[in-house]
Amino acid sequence: MNGLIFSVSKTYSETTPESASEGDFSNTGFVYKDQSFTLRELIRELEDCSELSSWPVKTPADCHRGIWASTESHITCYRTGTETSESIHIESVNGKPIRPAQLFRLFKLAKLV
Repeated sequence: MNGLIFSVSKTYSETTPESASEGDFSNTGFVYKDQSFTLRELIRELEDCSELSSWPVKTPADCHRGIWASTESHITCYRTGTETSESIHIESVNGKPIRPAQLFRLFKLAKLV
């Protein structure tokens, strides 16, 4: 997978105690959108993540398009109790939709599977 350029977006979700009681987020958005990453850069981004949006992921067939990697929620504001998590979405590689086998290899390199 050397020499590949990945199109990646990072989103965030904030949850307050009030929004959690309603089963929703208080705020969501993009940290960045459609940014280009080399393989090495992408693995560094994924290494901050602790879980995948789908579970279990044991084979490439489990890596459907649309699966993403997320960080654990952490409290970003102790005064309000707001928790924030971020998610990495890998859209394409060299301009083509990423395939399940490619996603699986990336997640494996980042030690998420």
